[in-house]
Amino acid sequence: MLRAIPFFVGCVIALHCQAQFPQPPPIADANPALRAEQEVRVPTTFKVFRTAKVMVFYKDCEPLKPTKLLVGSKMVLGMSTKLYIYPVGGVRSAKPTQESLGGLPRKGTRSRSLFYPKADGPLVPGKPCIVELDVVIFETDIPPQHMWGPESGKYKVLWRTTLQQKVEERPQLPEDIRKEVEPVMMTTATPNQALQRTPGFGVQLPGAALIRPAQSRHVLPP
Repeated sequence: MLRAIPFFVGCVIALHCQAQFPQPPPIADANPALRAEQEVRVPTTFKVFRTAKVMVFYKDCEPLKPTKLLVGSKMVLGMSTKLYIYPVGGVRSAKPTQESLGGLPRKGTRSRSLFYPKADGPLVPGKPCIVELDVVIFETDIPPQHMWGPESGKYKVLWRTTLQQKVEERPQLPEDIRKEVEPVMMTTATPNQALQRTPGFGVQLPGAALIRPAQSRHVLPP
């Protein structure tokens, strides 16, 4: 009888999540064989500012470049990104520092993340680093939803690029950036235990859809 309790609890949690976050089924009449040209806006750069205490990363920055893609009939478009941070002269890890998944970027919106230096991490205090962002725009027949998993039989990559910058420490952040992130730094930098337990050691600020620390997904109990 005792062994049945974890299974029962797992079922209750699963039913609660399904009720709170409905999971729409695949789009029945989505047809990737029927394609039409569609113009989308794709990212061409990102912005990053770094001091000895913090690195501020902005994704989906202007200018966004108009690009024409051949999109399947009634297929959903989405964008996934993988962020890598590693010291200059080092090797990029196979495991990204941070992953994100959501819709296409829109004019006037951008997402922000904070990263804190660690002597044994990819962002080493006092040393310049490389910041790389792999960007993929895809189509899928799976509608966006909580913990979206767009990979399916009809999933297809339509466009991809890698953006890169070399980043060095500066004495201080630009004044507008400092005012924007200072309240968050005050609440997250001390104490820092939660960040140290997170594989990406990043703090996501409002502005993006779904952010995943490196290779993380929510898994319901069996």
